[in-house]
Amino acid sequence: MEPDGRGSHWFYLDTLKTELKERLHSNHSLKLKFRPSERWPEAEVPADVQNALGSDPSIREIWLDITPLARRDWLRWICSTKNPETRQRRISAALDKMKGGERRPCCFNRNACCDPHVSASGTLNIP
Repeated sequence: MEPDGRGSHWFYLDTLKTELKERLHSNHSLKLKFRPSERWPEAEVPADVQNALGSDPSIREIWLDITPLARRDWLRWICSTKNPETRQRRISAALDKMKGGERRPCCFNRNACCDPHVSASGTLNIP
């Protein structure tokens, strides 16, 4: 589940099991139960970020030392743009900031919707 930037959350239907997808058709409702996870899930690290982290053993050590939530925050900040140049600048900035002792991105709004394909200015685009 991801924040929608409006005080609620959303999730991709791709994460539903196949059998649920097959029963879900337009004009039908579906009830889901969610339960809190005991551990914060590890975020998937994109290849360009993995390469940057692997370029310096000290930064890799810092990355592994911060919490899974902090790693997720860094990734959400880095990936919340469609512009490849901005993304590269953010990767470089993240490495510099972590080397400088910062464990989380500064001024990052964790409540914003950070998927640039479904949001604008931190808010989920709702048709």
